[in-house]
Amino acid sequence: MDGRDFPDMLNPVVVREVRQSVRSRAVIVLLMASLLFLVLASGGFGIMQGAWSYAMGEVMALGRDMFMFLQGTLALVMFTGVPLYAAARLAYERQGAQSDLLFITTLKPGAVIRGKLFAAVVVLMLLFTSSLPFLSFTFLLRGIDIPTMMVSLALMFLVVVLLTQAAILLACLPMPRAFQILVAVLVVLPGLLFSWSSFSFAASMGLVQEGIGSQIGTRAFWAGAGTILAVAAALSLGMHAISVALVSPSASNRAFALRIRLTLAWLILLAVPLVWAIHEGDGDILVYPGTFMLGCFALVFPVVCGSPGALSERVRHQLPRARLRRALRFPWTNGFASGLVWSICLGAGTYALLVLVPPLVESTGYIRGTYQEAYAVGAGLLALGLAYGLTARLIRRTLFRRSVPSSLVWALALVLFAILSLLHTAILLATMASQAGTMTRGRISHPLVYFGNPIALADSDNREIYLLFALVWASAMLAVHLPQIIREIAAFRPARPPPPPEPADPS
Repeated sequence: MDGRDFPDMLNPVVVREVRQSVRSRAVIVLLMASLLFLVLASGGFGIMQGAWSYAMGEVMALGRDMFMFLQGTLALVMFTGVPLYAAARLAYERQGAQSDLLFITTLKPGAVIRGKLFAAVVVLMLLFTSSLPFLSFTFLLRGIDIPTMMVSLALMFLVVVLLTQAAILLACLPMPRAFQILVAVLVVLPGLLFSWSSFSFAASMGLVQEGIGSQIGTRAFWAGAGTILAVAAALSLGMHAISVALVSPSASNRAFALRIRLTLAWLILLAVPLVWAIHEGDGDILVYPGTFMLGCFALVFPVVCGSPGALSERVRHQLPRARLRRALRFPWTNGFASGLVWSICLGAGTYALLVLVPPLVESTGYIRGTYQEAYAVGAGLLALGLAYGLTARLIRRTLFRRSVPSSLVWALALVLFAILSLLHTAILLATMASQAGTMTRGRISHPLVYFGNPIALADSDNREIYLLFALVWASAMLAVHLPQIIREIAAFRPARPPPPPEPADPS
């Protein structure tokens, strides 16, 4: 095999993106900015902090302090530059006439998304390798060991890759360019800066200052590292699946690969705290991760409720004709009813795990009282998410069938939540003005003030009323949509094969 054939073996998107990145001014500016910041940071820190450390007699910690400062500077460039660069390129290709470049190709959508991510990883490795001389110099100043430096840099690399995957996901959303710019300014950039500040604090206080060189061979270190890698793999798998579904043709069965990968990510995220709970003999470990995942499923319901009901002919031709196989295929196919079944099954599975496992595992009793609260909060979150999604779908079908596409049902659910929140605030202010004497512990005693508000589930005094309201609301909306669900299940049949061509007339 000739060496010139090696690029043909790679992902063509990676080859194209890397070739364009080499000639890109944005990458050159990013590389020069990182080097300039490192030169200024190392020089300024070496002069100012070195003199102060010598005067205070803390010369032994100079290398550690300089490494933390340089890593924070490098992280600022990587956390903001690499994700924004990858997202900007993908968003540009999805606008206007450039969007044809994503569809006029024999590559699968997954290969396109992976190519974008791997190309961003190549740019990230370029920044890492250019900063190694500055970072390795801190080892000579003493105060830090090589294992601590390597683990801290590896963690930073992993976080930047996850942020890049999240930025690619946001770039895949079908939004106008003006709205994408608004999201980038109000959501992406603040989120990246918050991630940078959180990582810098955690890496400085938890890794570098404590030092982990002596913990590399311990079981605790590898258990923690395995947990971080498993959670990162699940998050990356989920974001990659959503990104691939967003760029796939609407006529294809986008839900199959999406839900398979999201289910796998769900299993990984549940397996991690479950293993820890069994290993530590403490069921309390499952409480907060399980409640958090139930909250995530509450956000999934409005998105699923925006799925179209009718299947395309392409998808119907792919359905199996055997009834059992077709029934097993139903939750993994496009559609409103199938998505509802899939999300309810996963949400119910998460809730069942949260209810059944902690009592079976011997608990330390430290937060044993939070079990009942977690059960109620989890059930309330699922019910409210389902209720908001189905109500938004009903409002769209009744009032905005022509003006609002079905894919924006989640936006209607968000608007409905905002309206109810304003209504809660108005009722609260009116109650405070008219019945100031009913205030107890800084809260309004009447539960009507907080109906339909997921935050109200934290109120232990009226939690049963809020949970009952959420369950009744969700059950009513399910009853309203039940005829449509039954029609979709009945129409879930393979398309009839085309009739055979008529024989040619021999005459």
